[in-house]
Amino acid sequence: MQTLDVGHPLYDAFISYARADGVDEATWLEDELHTRGLRTWRDTRGIDPSHDFTAEIERAIEESRNVVACITPDVRRADSFVRREIGYALALGKPVLVARFKEVPPPISVINHTQLDFFTARDYQLGQLENLLRQKARIYSPPTSTVVDPFRAYLERLYQQIVRELKLTILSDAVIPLRAHETLDAGQVTLPAILTTAIFGDDDTPNGQLRDFDSFAEAFETFNNRLLLLGEPGAGKTTTLLAFAREVVAARLADSSQVLPILTRISSWDIKKQPELADWIMMQNLLLDRAAFDREITQGNVLFLLDALDELGAARPDESGLLGEDPRHAFIDMLAGSEIAARLVITCRVKEYREIGRKVSVDGAVMLQPLDDERLKQYLSPVPDLWTILQGDRDLKEAARTPLLIALFRFAFARLPDEARGLRDLDLGDVRDKIFELYVDRRYAFEASKRAMPYALIELRTALGELAFWNALDFNSTAGVVSESTIATSLPLGDAGSYTDLACSLQFMTPIGDGKYRFLHLLLRDHFAFRSAQDRLSSANSNTRRSAVYALGRLGDTRALKYLMDAIHDGDGEVRRAAALALASTDLPVVDSLIDALQTSDLEVRNSLIFTLTLIGADAVKPLADLLHSSPSGLGWLAATALGKINDERALSPLIQALAHPLTEVRFCAATALGELGDPRAVQPLVQALSISEDDVATGILAALRKLGTPEALDAVHRWYSSRH
Repeated sequence: MQTLDVGHPLYDAFISYARADGVDEATWLEDELHTRGLRTWRDTRGIDPSHDFTAEIERAIEESRNVVACITPDVRRADSFVRREIGYALALGKPVLVARFKEVPPPISVINHTQLDFFTARDYQLGQLENLLRQKARIYSPPTSTVVDPFRAYLERLYQQIVRELKLTILSDAVIPLRAHETLDAGQVTLPAILTTAIFGDDDTPNGQLRDFDSFAEAFETFNNRLLLLGEPGAGKTTTLLAFAREVVAARLADSSQVLPILTRISSWDIKKQPELADWIMMQNLLLDRAAFDREITQGNVLFLLDALDELGAARPDESGLLGEDPRHAFIDMLAGSEIAARLVITCRVKEYREIGRKVSVDGAVMLQPLDDERLKQYLSPVPDLWTILQGDRDLKEAARTPLLIALFRFAFARLPDEARGLRDLDLGDVRDKIFELYVDRRYAFEASKRAMPYALIELRTALGELAFWNALDFNSTAGVVSESTIATSLPLGDAGSYTDLACSLQFMTPIGDGKYRFLHLLLRDHFAFRSAQDRLSSANSNTRRSAVYALGRLGDTRALKYLMDAIHDGDGEVRRAAALALASTDLPVVDSLIDALQTSDLEVRNSLIFTLTLIGADAVKPLADLLHSSPSGLGWLAATALGKINDERALSPLIQALAHPLTEVRFCAATALGELGDPRAVQPLVQALSISEDDVATGILAALRKLGTPEALDAVHRWYSSRH
């Protein structure tokens, strides 16, 4: 027996019903209970369960003392909302009263609960129901289930965890509808509409036509229960996975023969220990019984839902400075070698998946893509002023096409349309900053209206900036996850815990166990980190400026290009080197800016620029070749020097042509570069140029021929010297 802690519920009854055939019955019941002075909640949105990405239903169940399940034939459908609502009510220990409106059995999970047969004597049963609902402090004892699922405790906790996380990821109860569209190769993904899929292996689509899907669940089934979920930052990967996991959990709670869902974040996989899949899952889920888990695995009845492959990060330097094994490669190899992951969903950012250079062994991929105009307009219909603003600014509308940013945009500017107009003419980074800035301001102001805040907003911003900055900078940290050690070293002694507590209460961060905290979203972390890095660039301390440069390079914000190019001109050589490395490793379009900057007369800056272009490699070859042959060009010799340091055969032809350049220094550097390139095809052009070159250029050609070292090259060197003596 247990006493139900009802607190101060808003509703006496949550009315659960099948949308397909139970609307009339549920509406009648709600009206009758209202007439008797009872408070009820009933979902009237009329959406499909597979399109529900909010936690609105679960929140209403939490706020109700009882759940009344209206039983009609459609309740027996596997994806019925009623099954999900019953499952969550049972997970919370809520009394579930069964109101049968047709002579059909209720779901097995409530087969032993109080049943009221409204198809026999409605008035009498209504009176009985009213009496039960008015027992405000009654003792609730869950009926004994006819089937005991050894995973029930785990599933109930998992359901509550999913709801908590959905409440964090969905900032509004408004639904952002998704659809699915098929593309061909998840190794080279493109980004059209909203939810698209890509096929691995043979394409069985007639004539290569791409298919649309109504839901993620449909795509999952189409591709044999093995899917990769891709998306840009803020596109809704985690939200989609959570919503899908919720349906799988509810199905298992209703029927213990259904698939067992295992939901976890990939960042918890230890690259040093590299545990096998089953062992790793057991480490993360203490409520799992190993013997029962192994039985489910043997029966092929486990679905692994693995979130955020990208958060494992790339290869990290070891104590000696050498790069170790790429954790993402190791994880993919572990999955490929596992025979138990027959049912699998794994998520990853699009950009990081491309960089991994290795495909996950699944049958298909689903990509979440930017919202189209129709869906943006639908989502903003309650705030038409914001839609009007987006219509008038193409760049702003493009920035708002991800579910996260449009949700934040609506939250932050719903009552402030005039401020939203101020976002016009800003680039994407500044638009994001303004949206996040106002979101943070409004969340803080809302909480401050209810209680005294331990820190001023500017203090909280500074603290979060510190945590975000060091997280972005640290190769050994999971993106967006802040550890106890980072908190202890970044925040004032004695205040660290209260700062993180405040950040969590405002939903800027969330605790994830083991003393670690995760930012609400990686884009929010980037917002705080970028501001903090900006501030550090003006420091008089060169080490501080250098760390800011490295962080900006890792963030990949397009606005960072200006600051990194400025850092190339820094008076400190280590800062310049850091800027060169950051520019070379970022995905930002930097080559043209670097070549333009070669105009400087500062030799040290020029060397840093050449060093950067050399590190960039192949992408710099064509722009450097164009610079080499722009005539007349005082920078041609620099272009030739850079091309010589890039080991790319495409540099061969432009360097050979440069042997006839009108400027002596360009011809000399082109010859030297051909020697460094080491391609024997350069020997004959160099020999021909040697016969007509003045001594200054000849010395460069001779050095190149010696380096190339072919018999023809060495013979030409010998003949040249013989002719001079």
